[in-house]
Amino acid sequence: MLFDSAGATISTDFTLGQIYYVVSPSGDTFQLSATSGGSGIGTSHLGAGIVQGVTVETYGSQGTFSLTSDTLTMI
Repeated sequence: MLFDSAGATISTDFTLGQIYYVVSPSGDTFQLSATSGGSGIGTSHLGAGIVQGVTVETYGSQGTFSLTSDTLTMI
């Protein structure tokens, strides 16, 4: 996922918060693709920001967890 950071804005060729896939990694560089195994997205617009890694995990038939209400406390 891509996000703007303090004083920086991602390139207009990308969408904030959308999941992109890393393709063609080489050393400290990589390209981003809109689809798994797709081509890298070309851009001619400068930008900067935060790239956050997301790992998708698939679970088998462990059952269903239902939550009717709860409290979230952020410290």
